[in-house]
Amino acid sequence: MEFAYNNSYQSSIGMLPYDALYGRQCRTPIYWDEVGEERLEVSEDIEATKEKVRLMRERLKAAQDQQKSYVDNRRIFSLKLVTRCCKSCRLGKV
Repeated sequence: MEFAYNNSYQSSIGMLPYDALYGRQCRTPIYWDEVGEERLEVSEDIEATKEKVRLMRERLKAAQDQQKSYVDNRRIFSLKLVTRCCKSCRLGKV
């Protein structure tokens, strides 16, 4: 189950969680023949990782802002509903 989740595209970060965590694709038996390919220089790996982290932060911020707008809209609607209810249920002096 965890393997399936880690290798499924997540729209909030725009990539696979495995890619985000390890900075590369998961090497399943399908990819084992590609392991022998040339590796990038270490500095290029670091720069690529920094760029991925920046992209993930931007995407997570966008997802967070979207969720916040949903909550804010719900809160405004709820406040209007409570205000209407209170106006219609006002009691006289006790």
